[in-house]
Amino acid sequence: LRERAWAGGRWRDDPSAPFDRAAASAELIARARRGRLPTLRIRGLRREPALEQVAAFVARERAAGSRYLRIITGKGLGSPGDPVLKEALAEWCASLAGEQHVVAWAPELAPDGEFGAIVVQLRPGR
Repeated sequence: LRERAWAGGRWRDDPSAPFDRAAASAELIARARRGRLPTLRIRGLRREPALEQVAAFVARERAAGSRYLRIITGKGLGSPGDPVLKEALAEWCASLAGEQHVVAWAPELAPDGEFGAIVVQLRPGR
C-alpha cells in the first residue's frame, strides 16, 4: 500500500498493536459521519464478486456526488488465515482502479472493538 493513501492504523484485529495514524483515521471517520453515509455490505462474498460490487458502488456514489462511503467487509471469520475482504479492499483502494475514485480510507472501529468496515473518502466530481 502506498503510504499517502492510507488514513487508518491497521487491518489485523490485534488489540496489542498501537494505532499508527489514529488521529488521521479518527478525523476522516468524524468528517464522514457528519452527513449522509451510503453503505455497501460485501460481508460473506468471495473476493472477485465483492470487488466488482465495490467498484460499481464507488463509481455510482461518486457520480451522485457522495464524498464519503462505508463498506462493510465483516471481520473475516470465514476466511482461512487473515481476513480476505479487508486486505482485498485495501489493495483495491491503492490500485489504479481505486485510486481514480478514492482520496483516503480508514478502518472503522465497531462497538465490539474490532474492524469490520472501512470509511472511504471519494475524490470530488467525476
